[in-house]
This record gives sequence, C-alpha cells and structure tokens, in this order.
Amino acid sequence: MELLPSGKQTLFGNRVHWAKTYLNKAGLLETTRRGHFKITDRGRQVLASHPTKIDNEFLNQFVEFRQFKEKSVNDATAGAQRRRWY
Repeated sequence: MELLPSGKQTLFGNRVHWAKTYLNKAGLLETTRRGHFKITDRGRQVLASHPTKIDNEFLNQFVEFRQFKEKSVNDATAGAQRRRWY
C-alpha cells in the first residue's frame, strides 16, 4: 500500500477521490449522499460514445469542468498573492 508523501492517505484512495471529483465537476456523476454517487444522463451519453480514454483533455469539452479548473487556478493564484504580503 503506497502512501502519499504526507503519509496520511493512500495513493489509490487519493486518485479515486480526484477521479470522482473531476467526473462530478464535468457533470458525468452526481453525489447522492456521502460516499454514494451515480452516473448522470450525460455520463451515460459519454459511455455510449465509447471514448478511448477519459482524461482532463477529454473533460475540457464540458464548460462546468473548465470553470472548475479555472476557479482552482484563480484560487491558487489569489492565495499565493495573499501569502506574499504577510
């Protein structure tokens, strides 16, 4: 069992979490309650198209995913700018 450098989470668990998060942000999965999720109609359409792989490049076709990624970058940039002033 490989752990992240922090030693607090397995690499596998971390990757599963991020995959679920990214699929959710792209509108392919929805969370029904903590630890439970289901595929959306959009997710079914994607599977029906038989994509060769689903990666960030593929997910960029969905505006919600691009907005999520842009917000993440903007939040990180704002955080870095705040830290410079302290």
